Amino acid sequence: MPLPMAKYSLTTEGSPRKKGSGGGRSSRAEESGGFLSNGAVQKIAIPLGVVALMYLGWSMWRGNDSDALAADSSTIWFIDDQGNTFQQKMEIGQAEFTSPKTGKPAYPAELCFWTRDGKSKGDATKVLLNRYKGIDGPTFCPDCGRLVTDHNPHPVPGVDVRVPPTKAEYDAGKRR
Repeated sequence: MPLPMAKYSLTTEGSPRKKGSGGGRSSRAEESGGFLSNGAVQKIAIPLGVVALMYLGWSMWRGNDSDALAADSSTIWFIDDQGNTFQQKMEIGQAEFTSPKTGKPAYPAELCFWTRDGKSKGDATKVLLNRYKGIDGPTFCPDCGRLVTDHNPHPVPGVDVRVPPTKAEYDAGKRR
């Protein structure tokens, strides 16, 4: 006897089952009409899609401003062993730099944004790390006397950044 198709369907094994009974491989999304048929999902997905498209359009419109971004990210401060500082744009594959004043090798300068009393300052002091001078041990800023490291942290307004220690604080911490 043939079964009415409205109430039953065949599973992969060939046996009849009632539609919506949970057997077989149909998913809830297929039975309900799809993922975006849910009203709550639509209220979230559609505005997010609109915002994403607006951002994509804005970034494409603004895309010709990449030279300014490239200049900011590849221009860094350098310092030579005599304390002369200069800015230079890094080129891909460039490994050595020379000071335009002395013709001697120059190294990436670390920027120190601190004062002796632990406050931040706007004009950074350019510091040559001891390892570039061939000296073992930590480097301290000649201006404020605080520890300077690779990728030296700088103060960010509204963010609690630990103030680097002075030489005395650093030495006291090593003895503990």
